[in-house]
Amino acid sequence: MAIVYRTAGAWGPGVGQNLSAAQVDGNFRHLDQRMTGLEDNPPQAVSISNVTSTGATMTVHLTDGSTIGPLVLPVAAFYVHGEWQPNTPYALNDVFRQGNAAYVVRVDHTSAATFDPARAISGESVYQLMTYGFEFRGLWQPATAYRAYDFVRDAGGSVYIVRQDHESAASFDAGAINSNNEPLYDLVFAQYVPPPQYVTIGAAVSGKPSTGQVVLIPITRALTLAAGATSSYASAAVAATAEADITIQKNGIAIGIARFAAAGTAASFVGVAETAFVAGDRLSFVFPAGADVTLADIGIALRFTEG
Repeated sequence: MAIVYRTAGAWGPGVGQNLSAAQVDGNFRHLDQRMTGLEDNPPQAVSISNVTSTGATMTVHLTDGSTIGPLVLPVAAFYVHGEWQPNTPYALNDVFRQGNAAYVVRVDHTSAATFDPARAISGESVYQLMTYGFEFRGLWQPATAYRAYDFVRDAGGSVYIVRQDHESAASFDAGAINSNNEPLYDLVFAQYVPPPQYVTIGAAVSGKPSTGQVVLIPITRALTLAAGATSSYASAAVAATAEADITIQKNGIAIGIARFAAAGTAASFVGVAETAFVAGDRLSFVFPAGADVTLADIGIALRFTEG
């Protein structure tokens, strides 16, 4: 039902006379139905569907298909000053280096006499760490200025990171601290020490050795026999009747004895000192001048450390 107007105007033609009661009531009913329709089904407002970005711009996409943008995104401008200086005016977003680290200024201020990374003004931090910087300084040196985040190597090959700016002492101390009980160094990684490589060299005699028999073995590379001939063995299939000694020699000079006890089939090593061999040396096993009447089928295995 359309609204009935009394006069003509921008709204359209009128009836040219006073409205009847029914026409007035009809107008009110028509308006009431429109209001009720809006209350029951309110129109949906246009909202953001999604946002896209390209480079330094962004575009806002709306639910009605329209867009806002592209809009240029603000970018903070940094000014690099180099090394931090005392009693110097600094502004927001200034960047400087302190030691090997880089900081950005958060509050306009004039720097103090000494740098304090935790300085605050009105409860707001003055500096914010941007990044650590590292420098490998090589072998640690005495009486040398080191900065936080320098790396140094000790004489043993272990690598440390410097924790505090300082001048090094006369000798390296991995546990050194400053006047505030703060450590100067932290171990990054210890020098890797490879496990020892072992070489076993042995000799065997089938049956009974002859009087004064010598078994000679040439050495082809650097080897070391441990004191006491650790982890070396000598044994016989037929036990000795009396004590029998087999002399161990390096280049014809005795360096110890493999001793079989009477009635024993396993020898013990006596008087063996740590002995180094190089390529071209000779290892010899010399059997006793008076052969034991029963000792036979003998094997000797010496364990050497390579190098």
